Amino acid sequence: MEVMERVAELFAGYHHLLSGFNQFLPTGYRLEPSDDPSRLNDVDIITPEGRRPCRAPSKIIIEPRVH
Repeated sequence: MEVMERVAELFAGYHHLLSGFNQFLPTGYRLEPSDDPSRLNDVDIITPEGRRPCRAPSKIIIEPRVH
């Protein structure tokens, strides 16, 4: 579960990456991103035990320095 939580945080907002990661999970496990534009960082962790929300922190964009 800890790996799924970390991947959900890292890939939040990148639905295609979450979809690709799901291919490597065992049957009954998956990460399901929110389709709601106001909740782009929300991902549900699905396991045989049920569904659990994982709220990823907001993305931080770092601009490169100009020297």
